[in-house]
Amino acid sequence: MACDICGKTGETLEDLKSEYQTKDIKQICSKCLCETNDHIWKLRKMSNKMNESWTRRFMENLKYKFST
Repeated sequence: MACDICGKTGETLEDLKSEYQTKDIKQICSKCLCETNDHIWKLRKMSNKMNESWTRRFMENLKYKFST
């Protein structure tokens, strides 16, 4: 079988988690898996920073609301 992203053959393929699978991408090679995982972690880091910022802003607004 070939990697669903790069088409490389002759390597062990990894099954993607169901939430990351698409209609055409279900199994990928280890190199594509590393690239995919790196991208996922970058997105999670960015999402966590946004959530922290929104939570901080919410708490500041809540404090202001109760202080007035």
